[in-house]
Parts: sequence; C-alpha cells; structure tokens
Amino acid sequence: MIQEHADLVHAVRNGEKLNDAWYGATSSFTAVFGRMATYSGQEVNWDDAVAKGPDEMPKKFAFDADPRAMPDKDGNYPMAVPGVYKPY
Repeated sequence: MIQEHADLVHAVRNGEKLNDAWYGATSSFTAVFGRMATYSGQEVNWDDAVAKGPDEMPKKFAFDADPRAMPDKDGNYPMAVPGVYKPY
C-alpha cells in the first residue's frame, strides 16, 4: 500500500501518467473467476470465462430498474448450486 501511494505522489509531482487500470481489472476478474469455479464446482478456464462468461450487466440502466436477481415470494434470492450452476 505504501508503494502505491509513493508511485502516485511521484507521478503527480512529475506530471507523469499512472495507469493501473489493467491491474484493477485483472484483480476484479480474478474474484469473478473464482466465484464461477466455486458456484459451478467445475474447473474454469480463464480465456473461456472472459469470452463466454455470464452476463452480469443490468438489463436497464436506471435508478428505478430492478436488479437481475429478485427475491421469491418468501424473500429468498436465487442460490447457485455446485454441479447445477453452469459458468458458461
């Protein structure tokens, strides 16, 4: 954490660009990737997960839009079951 701050301060003071977006995107997808493997109980391939993974985007972008997962009549949300959930 200290090194990231030092790099940022250095870049700001020297007018340099600091682009760590690749590291952020890769680490975020690592979490998604792990979730896909855990939920499915299957071995998941990185390239296949990127190309064919689940669509997590909302169907509608609006403050009043419903989320993709909605609770049932008892208030329970859908749950992934290993061996039933398909990662792609």
